[in-house]
Amino acid sequence: MQMITRRSIVLVAVTGVVIALTERSVRADRELGAAVDFARQIRPILASKCFTCHGPDENRRKADLRLDLARSAHGRVIVPGNPNESALIQRITSTDPDERMPPPDSKLVLSTEEASLLTQWVSTGGIYDLHWAFVSPERPAVETQEDDQWGYNAIDVFILNRLKKQNLEPSPPADRITLIRRLSLDVTGLPPTSQAVDRFLCDDSPRAYERMVDRLFASEHYGERMAQDWLDLARYGDTNGYENDSERYLWLYRDWVIDALNDNMPFDQFTMEQIAGDLLPNADDSQKVASGFNRNTTYNEEGGADGEEFAVAYAVERASTTGTVFLGLTLGCAQCHDHKYDPISQKEFYQFYAFFNSVDGEKGARGHNIPLPPLIYLPTREQAEARDRTKEAIEKIESRITEEVARVDVTTSVATDVDATTTAPGEEAGGGEDAKKTDQRLYFATQAAWETHERELSMRGESKLPNEIRTLLKIEVSQRDDEQLKQVRDRFVEFS
Repeated sequence: MQMITRRSIVLVAVTGVVIALTERSVRADRELGAAVDFARQIRPILASKCFTCHGPDENRRKADLRLDLARSAHGRVIVPGNPNESALIQRITSTDPDERMPPPDSKLVLSTEEASLLTQWVSTGGIYDLHWAFVSPERPAVETQEDDQWGYNAIDVFILNRLKKQNLEPSPPADRITLIRRLSLDVTGLPPTSQAVDRFLCDDSPRAYERMVDRLFASEHYGERMAQDWLDLARYGDTNGYENDSERYLWLYRDWVIDALNDNMPFDQFTMEQIAGDLLPNADDSQKVASGFNRNTTYNEEGGADGEEFAVAYAVERASTTGTVFLGLTLGCAQCHDHKYDPISQKEFYQFYAFFNSVDGEKGARGHNIPLPPLIYLPTREQAEARDRTKEAIEKIESRITEEVARVDVTTSVATDVDATTTAPGEEAGGGEDAKKTDQRLYFATQAAWETHERELSMRGESKLPNEIRTLLKIEVSQRDDEQLKQVRDRFVEFS
């Protein structure tokens, strides 16, 4: 199982820098003779200038032409490898207002650079690549570099090679105070303390920076900082969100997210427990709290709200939020129609919606500041800790009682208080009926006064003994069997 580690989060941030550099280098790619990238360079042009009339929206589509699909465009307006024979290129380069695309009344204009890119794309085959998000990732080969004085890992190699292609030099290393300030703000959201700065400045080890990173990852503030973005995506809030906007008590879910990040929880577990933690076998309180992800939806408390309407609204919001957070798709766009850009149909949206359209108790408003069921009641962290301490103390006391009771030898301890017919300490009692009579006399000698007292209480209706013990006390000692004798004796020893 692959884990999403804390270091991975930092690597993702650095990777974003690489992507940003790539997106700003379209012109440099062409000058270097690189192939046109459909997803990065062509699809954005088609989406902004062409899909309004020739895209996924069936109701607004003109000439029954879809430029978002190869099967619709190839052979009709695109002749792969031949822009001169392609109607698409002819129309976007035409000077005739009646032929020109996009049409003048659309107020959309293709720039010279965009037209050139489309022409180059058709010339190289007019290939419709899938968006990178729908392609299984493959680890790229790490390019070699001559300059081994800059960079520490494979990501640095990619950055350096990209900089060199654009005739740029990497910036010089920042001073240590700047480094720790940047890193502390990025990882914990807080400026470094003076003690942390002094410790970093005084560390002469080659691994000083890495050790500083490890210390920041170990801070409880790491989870607090990293949770901010997640909670925003999950639509976390401490109020219900509509006009009354009363308080809600979801902060245990917030704390769960923080703890999960601080504990470096594997991402698959992080996902499962939030989507359906309460449905896991033998789900514990923590997993039930994690499923609070689905309770972050806004809730209308207005008395005139239609219950059925808002039951649908809540399920729609959950489906849309889950699609955005875990799938990286604007799934909610397909609530009203087939998605105009992503491969999601309206039917598929409501198939996904059906998973969330099954929560009971959410149909009607219950009034201001009344929690929305279904609910679970849990102690605060402080209360839970106090409960655990009390439970531990009780277990220790009960263990001590058990040990002390086990040390008591009832027969030996009372032997010196009875007459000479009783077995003396350290001697074996005789067998058969004589032994039984001896045990009965021993028992009677130690119990008689107590039993007499309890019988008197029973007659007055004041005895607090269990019914089964009061019943046994009504039986003469000589008539009780071994088990009955043991029951009464054990009751006496435990409460004496």
